Amino acid sequence: MDSYRHWGAADEDRGIRFTGNWREFLPIAATNALLIIVTLGVYRFWATARQRRYLWSRTHVIDDSLEWTGTGKEMFLGFLIVFLALIPVIGLIWLALFLFTGNDLAKLLGGLLLLAIYGGLFYMTGVASIRALRYRLSRTYWHGIRGGS
Repeated sequence: MDSYRHWGAADEDRGIRFTGNWREFLPIAATNALLIIVTLGVYRFWATARQRRYLWSRTHVIDDSLEWTGTGKEMFLGFLIVFLALIPVIGLIWLALFLFTGNDLAKLLGGLLLLAIYGGLFYMTGVASIRALRYRLSRTYWHGIRGGS
């Protein structure tokens, strides 16, 4: 029994702790789920911002809670930029697939084009994950200090 008390005391002295609970989070999650369904997924960006605001505010690092300053509008505009950037890529994929219906040289060119597209998408996936991390960090504040990478 002594070891349990000792573990509990050490647990309270952690540098990072979360003070929220599911009873506070449930109305946020339920409302977000309903609005995402009603808006056919468009509200997802604002729901994410709302959830992060709650989760960050209940996360305490050393002696102060985190603060989330990102907005759903920022995330929605970022999504639109990525969506518009992918339209030409989809067109190139269709072109490559169209080339597969031609002769041997066209099939070779189509295959090389698909290989280049998939290589580029693989690279851009890594870039996107780093940019997403940078966005989250730049919208997170602790003691008035903005995060970054």
